[in-house]
Amino acid sequence: MEDWKIKIAVLWIVVECGVIAVSVGEQWIPGHSEEIIAQTTPELMLMLAIVVMIPPLMAFLSLTLSDSINRWANIILGVVFAVLTPIGVIGFPAAYIASAILISIVQVVASILVIWFAWKSRKKA
Repeated sequence: MEDWKIKIAVLWIVVECGVIAVSVGEQWIPGHSEEIIAQTTPELMLMLAIVVMIPPLMAFLSLTLSDSINRWANIILGVVFAVLTPIGVIGFPAAYIASAILISIVQVVASILVIWFAWKSRKKA
């Protein structure tokens, strides 16, 4: 198996760990859970399910897709996650924003590395 594919798969798992960490962390913010539950709609739950399932699915697909499809799927979804991840920090209470920012930074760096390794793989093909 090619080295760049393994690196990308691991980076997608890092992104997923950040998604889970933020979700779990929100449960510990006093009053925040009730506010989120009150605003939850079926559409929001579907969107959340999609966002949570993309990184592990991409980890698997990064190891199994053909090189050109793999490369473009990782570049496109890497850009999407790198751009949208910081938006998830919006709405966190000020006292808890530092942890959300730290997790967001790790996710953005992992997403950028996904893009980097996928882009660099073109030279090897």
